[in-house]
Parts: sequence; structure tokens; C-alpha cells
Amino acid sequence: MFIIYYNILGSIGKAGFTVSKKVSKSAVKRNKLKRRLREIYRQNRNLLPAGVSIIIRVLPQAAGADFNEIKNEVLSLFKVIASKEHSSNVS
Repeated sequence: MFIIYYNILGSIGKAGFTVSKKVSKSAVKRNKLKRRLREIYRQNRNLLPAGVSIIIRVLPQAAGADFNEIKNEVLSLFKVIASKEHSSNVS
């Protein structure tokens, strides 16, 4: 449902969210998805390593998803990022 691009830029992590018209032609639905993603990021940004900036690109499959489905998918992607960054810092 999502594609996450990430990079370590500095000491402060940032987040960006993009929902195109391919997801929904309705601005109301696109903005609702962005609000949900912002809230999930705000509550769970501590799962990401320090300084990681992300961009979440929403795919059309997310248009009909409820909050818990979105949250579970984003959190699993956060965990993947955290594990990759942890393994690259260890070696």
C-alpha cells in the first residue's frame, strides 16, 4: 500500500507524504490519508533511528484501507528501516 524512501540527513528526522490523484480523485480522501499518516508518524517516529528522513508514497490500494491496516503496514515498514540501519551501523 505504501512505498517509503528514506535517508539519514542529520540529527533531525523529517517526514513527507505524497498522495496522488491516482489514489483518489477526491481531495478530501487524499487529505484524510495524509492526516492519518502524519498521526501515525507523530506517534511512532521513535521507532526510526535518529536523523532518518522519510517520504511515504501512497499507492492506490490504500484508498479503501482503514486506520489499523494503514498503521500496521507503516509500522512494519518502520521496523524494516530500523533493522536495516541497525545492521549497517553494526558492520
